[in-house]
Amino acid sequence: PDGKEVLVASTVTNELVALDIKTGVRTRVLRDVIDPYQLGFSPDGKWLVTAAYRLDHVDIYRYDGNLKLAGRLFIDGMPSHLAFDNESQTVFVTLQQSARTVAIDLKTQAVKWNVAVGKAPAGVVMLPDSKRLLVALTGEDAVVTLDPANGEITGRLQTGKGAHNFWPKGDGRHWFLSNRIE
Repeated sequence: PDGKEVLVASTVTNELVALDIKTGVRTRVLRDVIDPYQLGFSPDGKWLVTAAYRLDHVDIYRYDGNLKLAGRLFIDGMPSHLAFDNESQTVFVTLQQSARTVAIDLKTQAVKWNVAVGKAPAGVVMLPDSKRLLVALTGEDAVVTLDPANGEITGRLQTGKGAHNFWPKGDGRHWFLSNRIE
């Protein structure tokens, strides 16, 4: 969160390797982070969440420069990508195998909702207005829009084959979408 390091996740060694952002030199290793397939910091920098794709769980860590496991939620369906709300209250995680997306309260580690969204959900992003969540459906060549309060699908857009992940253009309004197949 301080912009001085980049973390590289290793699902093989169950570690996060911190690299100096300017030099690329390894600065430290955070051990015992089990199967960190995807990871992300909450906007306020107080939470680190990892999705364990292979082992079907989501880990929530309190972060103050060090990691302290606050909770581990076993969620069937291959937890994959994740996104946070802008207030750092909720993390949204796609479940690729079960065709669902789940919302988890960061403070209590309780599931707020767990809804079916479509085949092979992957990338997920909260839009800047905090009113819409986008989920890429790799298995349906589409993006769905969800209401972050309850997970209700509010829109759908057909895309190229294998809609997979998002990247911000940087203007606060537009997002790029990668397609795994097309």
